[in-house]
This record gives sequence, structure tokens and C-alpha cells, in this order.
Amino acid sequence: RMPAATVAAAKDILLVLLSNVVKNPGDAKYRTIKRGNPKIHEKIGRHPECVAMLKAAGFVESAETWDLPMSASLKQVQAVHD
Repeated sequence: RMPAATVAAAKDILLVLLSNVVKNPGDAKYRTIKRGNPKIHEKIGRHPECVAMLKAAGFVESAETWDLPMSASLKQVQAVHD
């Protein structure tokens, strides 16, 4: 189980990432999350619960990134965000 401070930090990052997609649905830069980014790895990448939330929003995991396909439902992203 994740400590409360870790959950809060992860939630903040996830909300920013998902909000960016909802606000800018056609902008590809918000649809790719680099797994090697130290901040991303520390806050969400090393926590299976957070990765599960990204996948629930429609992100697809690859070796270096999580990508949200242009065909992904924004309703799904919004639902996870909410």
C-alpha cells in the first residue's frame, strides 16, 4: 500500500497529465508520457496502481513511453480524471 504522501503526489501528477489531454485533445505532446523521466518514474511509474490508472484512461505501455492513441475515448480519460 502506498503512503498517503506518495498517493497525494501521484494524484497531483496524474491529474495534470489527464487534464492536459482533456484540454488539448489534438496535441500529441500531451498524449505521450516518457517513462524514463525521473519525476514521472518517481511519482507514478514505479507504482503499479498509478500505471493501472493510466491504462484505465486508455494509455498503452511501450518500452519507453505510455501513449494515448488519437482514437482513444476522451470520455474514458475524463472518467479516470474525475
